[in-house]
Amino acid sequence: SGGVGRNIAENLARIDCKVELISAFGNDVYAQGLKSQCLETGINIDHCLNSSVHSTAIYMSINNQDGNMALAISDTAIFDEISPKFIASKHSVLEDANCIVVDTNLTKDTLDYISKNFSHKPIFIDLVSTSKAKKVISILERFHTIKPNLIEAEHLSQIKYQSDEDLKLMLKIFINKGIKQVFISQGEAGCFYGNANEFGTFSTKKMEIINSSGAGDAFMAGLVFGHLNSFNLKETATFASCISLATLQSTEAVNPKLNLDLVKQIRQELSL
Repeated sequence: SGGVGRNIAENLARIDCKVELISAFGNDVYAQGLKSQCLETGINIDHCLNSSVHSTAIYMSINNQDGNMALAISDTAIFDEISPKFIASKHSVLEDANCIVVDTNLTKDTLDYISKNFSHKPIFIDLVSTSKAKKVISILERFHTIKPNLIEAEHLSQIKYQSDEDLKLMLKIFINKGIKQVFISQGEAGCFYGNANEFGTFSTKKMEIINSSGAGDAFMAGLVFGHLNSFNLKETATFASCISLATLQSTEAVNPKLNLDLVKQIRQELSL
């Protein structure tokens, strides 16, 4: 099971958050499996779209011997059906949320609609990829938290990374736009984080990677959890990193053993 938004939702459900998923399912065997797993892990899917036009979105990743992605292809045409009109029909669900999480698999129009009409809510956005991140360049100021990798951060800020000073410049640009929190992932080098008042870099000990797929989604779930529980920036980055590490140690995109006790165990093992 996968999908950026669904992965984030499952991670959150596994660490005891109440989750409403608004996504799209086709009328096929993949949808049946995804629905069953969502319900088993405590994700409410009552507000999802069921399409008779498109098949359930599929993403295929081919990993190299180090567990990192070498090539990927996808069919996500079904997400075009999650239109502003459809989202408008879910107004009460979004209005009741303590936090809204979106990803750039949604159309540009839908991202624009959500960020404009629910700007009074903290909206977290997963940029997914450099190409898809382009959808939100003109509306970045509407998002509470962004989590770009270094390449995405370069594209969004128009700053070429050459030293750590450039990370501070990127942060300043993002904060001046109105973004409240920025977490720039640097792979093995760790995560640079900051807001209007502070910044820092969080790094962990190197661990063997079994599978890197879903690690970024887990990190985003950790950021959401940190916000909901009023963690400071460093504590948020620490918590998010531990969930991400749990995913790196699993063959699946979400570690099926994930819970708050596992996060605590990883922190103790790495002395974080």
